[in-house]
Amino acid sequence: MSVTRYSRAIDLQDLENVHTLAVLAVPPGSRVLDLGAADGAVACALRDRGCQVTAIERDAEGVAALIARGLTTIQADLDTLPADAVPPAAFDVVLMLDVLEHLVDPGALLARTRAWLAPGGRALLSVPNVTHGAVRLSLLQGRFPRTDVGLLDRTHLHFFDQDSLQALVTGAGFGVLDLLTVERGLEETELEPPAAGVPAGVLEAVADDPLSRVYQFVVIAAPSAGPAVGGGLLQVLLSRLRSQQAAYRRLEDFAAQAEATGRAREDALTAELRRVAEYVAHLEATLRDHETRAASTHAAHEAALLAADAAHDAAAAAIDAAHEAASAATARQIDLEADRDMLRHQLTARVEELQQASDAIATLLRDLCVQREFAESLAAQVPRIAARGGEVRVLDELDRYQAVAPTPDAAATLAAEAAEFRRLQGAVAFRALARGDAWLRTMPWIRAQLSRLARRLAGASRR
Repeated sequence: MSVTRYSRAIDLQDLENVHTLAVLAVPPGSRVLDLGAADGAVACALRDRGCQVTAIERDAEGVAALIARGLTTIQADLDTLPADAVPPAAFDVVLMLDVLEHLVDPGALLARTRAWLAPGGRALLSVPNVTHGAVRLSLLQGRFPRTDVGLLDRTHLHFFDQDSLQALVTGAGFGVLDLLTVERGLEETELEPPAAGVPAGVLEAVADDPLSRVYQFVVIAAPSAGPAVGGGLLQVLLSRLRSQQAAYRRLEDFAAQAEATGRAREDALTAELRRVAEYVAHLEATLRDHETRAASTHAAHEAALLAADAAHDAAAAAIDAAHEAASAATARQIDLEADRDMLRHQLTARVEELQQASDAIATLLRDLCVQREFAESLAAQVPRIAARGGEVRVLDELDRYQAVAPTPDAAATLAAEAAEFRRLQGAVAFRALARGDAWLRTMPWIRAQLSRLARRLAGASRR
């Protein structure tokens, strides 16, 4: 399998990298045996620091890359490396970076390296941490995903936690001088981030375990039967660096939280400012509306005042006209009452005159009856009167109303009454006609009746 997938540029500023820690842990000028050297990135970095490097690689592509870089190279399989392939006590440092987990028997190879180290020599090895939090959460979700590189590389034959690594090292006859770690967060590995369904309490429990962030273990060991020493300078520097990084992360979290809080406050203030601006705009609109209404009301008030003044003037004029009309009506009423009284007086006079005329007419009618009776009596006496003196005498007697009397005394009395009646009749008729003529001019129907009556009376007189 190609080794290029394990190639990585060396950045000595990146202390969370196994290759960086290895380069920094090897004293300059050391003789170094790099087991599983891949494409030689670490070997070249060590060579640049004055080290003499011998590389052993199985993969033909890696061997070609090592030779091309001018490195002393041995092509061999580490599981079957011949005993005479490496000279004894020839190296100050033996590197086994992410190699042991790929071997069939990693303990055997680690034990053989003791013979290749010079006195005071060191073995420097690294392995992935199978107890990283990302692996734990994957197992909790029922998954064990194999990948091309990293924690669950599909070419790994062994998986190590801190205890099993310690047992491997001590079992090979080494004592641990320094145990370094490379850390990655739960979402900083090649594995998928934990699913959203993982309970928050589980996430907190995993995050609280310091080993859940360890991505790789780096061990600096020396052939020794005693207990592990540990506490080297690189470990102290790395611990301090991580402490500073943790503090920096806390500061970043605090800054992020402060920024989020500030943003939330800014958003709240912006929203409040927007609300206030909207309220101010509403107040301004309301004020403008009130001003418009006030102006309209003022104009309406002015118009109403003008209309009221005009109405008042019109009402005053109407009142004056009404007063004048009332005065005229009063005067007219007085005139009408005077006319009425005068007409009533005149009517009373006319009625009296009419009554007198009626009385005269009644008298004339009675006279007519007398004359009719006289005529009837005369008609009865005509033969006797004719015998007494002829027609002329009858006429004379008739003129003096003597013929109708039964005796000469009665005839003389009747003649005297007739003469007085005629005199009274003439006076009454003249007065009635004089008075009634003017009145009858306004009453033509009465005049017509009197004319007919006069004609009748005239006719009756002629008879």
